[in-house]
Amino acid sequence: ESNSLSIAYANSNVYTQAMTVDADSDGDVTFENVVDDKDIIFKVSDGGTPTEVMRVDGSSSRVGIGATAPTAKLEVKGNTAISRSVDSGQTRTLSVEGARNATGTDYARLDLENYDSNSGSPATYVGVRIAAVNEVTGVDDGSLAISTADAGTLAERMRITDTGDVGIG
Repeated sequence: ESNSLSIAYANSNVYTQAMTVDADSDGDVTFENVVDDKDIIFKVSDGGTPTEVMRVDGSSSRVGIGATAPTAKLEVKGNTAISRSVDSGQTRTLSVEGARNATGTDYARLDLENYDSNSGSPATYVGVRIAAVNEVTGVDDGSLAISTADAGTLAERMRITDTGDVGIG
C-alpha cells in the first residue's frame, strides 16, 4: 500500500498482520501494533546478545525503558552512569508519577530507588511529593514535601507549604 509498511507473522501458514507503519501528508509517522493487547519491544545487540531496552505495553498503555513490565505510565530503570563505583552492576531507578487525586494527596511524586545490596530488592531512598492544599478555581495552593528513608520507610524531612512556611523534621 502506498506510504505504508505492513509487518506480519505466519500464523499456521496464514499471513497475519501485526504492525503497520504509516506516514501522512505532513510527514508524521505512526507505528501501530494492530494485535490487541500486544507489546512493541525494542531490542539492540549487546555484544551479540539481543537485549530489550524499551517496551510499550499494549494492555496497560505504559512505556518502560529498561523495565520489561512497566508499573507506571513511564518507567525508567537502569544504571544511570552518573556515578560509578564498586556497585557498578547495580540498577538505579527514577520514577516520575503524576495524578490528579483528591485535595491533599500526591499530585506528582518523584522516587529515587537503588537495589539494596543485601536483599537484592529495589529500595526507595528519597521521595519528593507535590500535593494540593486548597483546590478552588483561581486559588490552587500547593505544597512540596521531601522525604528520606529510615529503616526502609520514607519519612518526611521537610515540607514547604502554600504560604511559604518551611517545616523541618
